[in-house]
Amino acid sequence: MTEAFVGLGKLILLLIGSGILLAFAVGLLIILLISIIYFTGYLYDSIVGNLGMKFGTLVLRKIPRAKNIKIVSKVFSMLQPKEIYLRYETPLCTYCFSYSAISILCGLVPYKYGISIQYVISSFIYLACYFIGMGRKCGSDSEYYKKILKNNLDFLKLSFLPMTFLITIFGFAFTVTGFKIQDLHIDTNYIQNTISGMVEFNDNTDVVIMVIKLILISIILLALLYIISLPIQLISYFVILVIQYFREHGNSYFILLKKYASIVKYLLKQT
Repeated sequence: MTEAFVGLGKLILLLIGSGILLAFAVGLLIILLISIIYFTGYLYDSIVGNLGMKFGTLVLRKIPRAKNIKIVSKVFSMLQPKEIYLRYETPLCTYCFSYSAISILCGLVPYKYGISIQYVISSFIYLACYFIGMGRKCGSDSEYYKKILKNNLDFLKLSFLPMTFLITIFGFAFTVTGFKIQDLHIDTNYIQNTISGMVEFNDNTDVVIMVIKLILISIILLALLYIISLPIQLISYFVILVIQYFREHGNSYFILLKKYASIVKYLLKQT
């Protein structure tokens, strides 16, 4: 009877472990795919924008009877502006999970420039498509565009907090103690021994070990994705501030440019 209960317990643990493993695999797949799917949308928006809707409106204006065709009506309704565009309203996915899309773009950049230049160019293309697509898709609705920019900016401010906190803590500690980064030695053997100690449990706890490993791997993976995404987050922060500034104060610069243009035009006429 006792052996039956032990066997049932092992089976339950195995099912739980399998469920967690499946959830981990699905979560990893979503993380890898979401930025690729999002980037496809950014690329489309940056090239097409709302041209499809404008073209459809023009066609229906010229041929009103086309509204009665079911397929045409359905396509036209799909091209209408939506109340929400998730790819622009979920900056966590845009920035922190951007690695897979940027990695694919790296494969399209010639390797002769080196991996570092590949990554820089790919990141630039990714961000260019994101902000151009955002402007073309959402820029016609001033309030919605403003809301998206604020959403992105709020996320970036929140995202910088952990790194700022760590830099502040370490900076304060090094200042007080006079410790130098060069003097910092990490005992990798100690870390290895700690991990080995966690793994060397009794055989009955294999499922528990697997769960612990998956949790550790998940934390490390998310931390790496966050750290890798910091450069594009910093650039995006600057770009959004520039966009917001020129949206609020750009009219003055536009008037100034018009004045300079009129002066240049006048001088050219005199010559």
